[in-house]
Amino acid sequence: MMKEKAWKYSPVLFVVVVACFFLPFVNIKERQVKPAGRVVASFTGWGMISGFEIPETGASADSGPSAQRGAGIAASPAQGNGGRAGFRPLAVLMLSFCVAGGLSALAGRRELAVIPTVCAGSALVTQLMIKSKIDADVLANAGGMLKAGYSHGFWLILAGLALAMFLNAWIFRTHEEGDHEDEWHGEDDFAQVRRTGADEEW
Repeated sequence: MMKEKAWKYSPVLFVVVVACFFLPFVNIKERQVKPAGRVVASFTGWGMISGFEIPETGASADSGPSAQRGAGIAASPAQGNGGRAGFRPLAVLMLSFCVAGGLSALAGRRELAVIPTVCAGSALVTQLMIKSKIDADVLANAGGMLKAGYSHGFWLILAGLALAMFLNAWIFRTHEEGDHEDEWHGEDDFAQVRRTGADEEW
C-alpha cells in the first residue's frame, strides 16, 4: 500500500520542480558598495534558460530588481564590463532531465523507476554545475564587484530533485526485493508440492 502511494508522488515532485523554475533563482548583488548586499538584478529559472547578461558594476541605484528581472539586462557600451552568462545549454539540459523524469514517472511501472532516479540525479548534478558556472561568470565579468546569491527557487528545485531521486530509488529497490520474495515463495511452493507428491506415493 505504501509503495502504491509513493509511486503516485513521484511525477508530482517533478511537476513541482518544473513549476519552481518560475520562482526567483539567482540574485546578483553588490559585493563592495554600500549598502552591502544590494540586489542589482534577479532572475527566475526560465530567465536563466533564455540567458541573461550580468549587470554593469556601475549601474544606477534606481535600477533595482523589478527593473532588471527577466531574461537579460542591456549592458552599457561605455562601461563594457558586463557580460552574458554562458550556461544556457546546462540550464536547458537540466530542464530536459526534469521533464524526462516526470514523463517516465507517469508510466506507472515500478521496474522503470530507475529512469526517473537517473534523471533526477543528473538534473541535480547539472544544477550544481550551473551554480559553479554562475559564480565563476559573475566574478570574471563583473571584476569582483558583484556576487551571486541564490534565492528560494534554487533551493526548492535542489530539494525537490534530491527527494525525487531518493523516492524513485526506494521504489525501484522495493520492487526488486518484491521480485526476489516472489521467487523464494515460488521455490518454496514447488518444494512443498514435491514433498506432498512423494508422501502420497509412499
